[in-house]
Amino acid sequence: MDSIYMKNNSKVVIRNLPGNMDENEFRILTQKFNSHIKSLRYLKSSQKGQKSKCFLQLSSQDLIAEFLDEFNKPFFDSKGEQFLPQAELSFFQEVAQVIPNSTDLYSTPSFLKFKELYESGSSFYDENQPPESPFEKKSYLILSIKQEAEEDKKREETKKPNKKKWKNKGKKWNKK
Repeated sequence: MDSIYMKNNSKVVIRNLPGNMDENEFRILTQKFNSHIKSLRYLKSSQKGQKSKCFLQLSSQDLIAEFLDEFNKPFFDSKGEQFLPQAELSFFQEVAQVIPNSTDLYSTPSFLKFKELYESGSSFYDENQPPESPFEKKSYLILSIKQEAEEDKKREETKKPNKKKWKNKGKKWNKK
């Protein structure tokens, strides 16, 4: 397997960014990592209501787990609306080269090799990698829903049942 899929994989894709967010606002969100970002390509949505996305490359692999933890949680945009971006490690790690007009990206040897590996279902990573990967995607929404359900269950268990029962012991209600 080619080394580009196992080593130097420091490219990250961030999807589901608000459509009204521009690159400067995104850089404010990433200010903790700005000194470690080697390249950044921000794609602002061209139509209203569509999501934006960003491709960036970090300076080292050690920062990826920290970056993914930081960005896989809810944020609030400038209008105060909550959004949940999806940050993940990019599958195709090779840097795009300048391609002459006579060929296209899909016919380059490196992309064809990537496509072959992808379609064969083989692993892109080293088989000796431990099962607990720091790049494992966490769903904070599911975790928070589970936590709320557990708290509700505990509240119900500690709640005293209401023993007061309303009975109309054969009396008729007087209408006025």
